[in-house]
Amino acid sequence: GAPIRIEGPFGSNIFARVPERNIVGLIGGIGITPFRSMLFDALGRRALPPTTLLYSNRSLADAAFDTELARAAINHKNFTYIPTVTNPTATGEVFHGYITADLIKDTIELTARPLFYCAGSLRFVVGMRSVLDTLGVSDDDVVTEEFTGY
Repeated sequence: GAPIRIEGPFGSNIFARVPERNIVGLIGGIGITPFRSMLFDALGRRALPPTTLLYSNRSLADAAFDTELARAAINHKNFTYIPTVTNPTATGEVFHGYITADLIKDTIELTARPLFYCAGSLRFVVGMRSVLDTLGVSDDDVVTEEFTGY
């Protein structure tokens, strides 16, 4: 019977904030949760800018929403989905390895100054920030969200 006060959600939707810029998601593990929410919100509003998702997991079996994301990429020309696995369990699974500067250079048009959204564990986000630094990406072009405690 005690009263409670509920607020939220908090934060900002990167797709709504800069609809004229390309978006690149560098996502590790459960960091997909906020990105997925923003992605499907933008798709529902028919307001998705060109968006590429590089999504890193140990294996495809660990990739939350993999089937849904793959289907979205097939159905929406503005969305490219590139899953990566660091510990593949079978041959034939997507890109094997970590998200590296070379992978980003091979898949993203950096001269277009996309907005990078990095989400995942603190270690993952720090690693992605370091990779983006080596590519000369400005801090103004990077949004990060770290998940701790799991």
